[in-house]
Amino acid sequence: GILKADDSLEKIIPLLSASGIGQRNIMAIYHFYGDEAYAKIIANPYRLIEDIYGIGFKTADKIGQQIGIAKDDERRIYAYLIALVNNLTMQRGDSYVLYDDLAYKFRVQSHLNNSLFTKIISKIVFNNALIAEENRLYPCLQYEAEKGISQILQTFPKEKLASCNDELLKNEINHLEKDLNIKYDEIQ
Repeated sequence: GILKADDSLEKIIPLLSASGIGQRNIMAIYHFYGDEAYAKIIANPYRLIEDIYGIGFKTADKIGQQIGIAKDDERRIYAYLIALVNNLTMQRGDSYVLYDDLAYKFRVQSHLNNSLFTKIISKIVFNNALIAEENRLYPCLQYEAEKGISQILQTFPKEKLASCNDELLKNEINHLEKDLNIKYDEIQ
């Protein structure tokens, strides 16, 4: 047992270090996967993104490139698309990405074909790694948050509020936008 464990740890250290992963994360990875760490990482380095806090697509992709995973490998595209949806929603402050926007971004950034995109997005949605609703794709956490908020709002009593001065409201929104350094669009 001890020899095997040390063997697995000795194998992952150079692999992970070369990809810029620090000692603390290497130990976290080793503790998470145990003796199978090396085999699991070699089988799919992109699993680290979901399994280990603090490891993102770029880091996992460095490992992937190191072990010779092709740019159009399904494991890589799968992780890339989830990361892309997460990044786009964060950048835009939205809770979802439109399917066509994502397909376009993917095509432009990856130079890969649409059939690969369609096939892998279907897999991602089937596995509930992203939530699809009509033509929108949500990161799981965002979707849960949206659903939670809408359920809370539905429980509010539907009472008529006193009408409000539009000018006052606009001023209040302008102050909020300045304070928070954000800009609301018309819909919001």
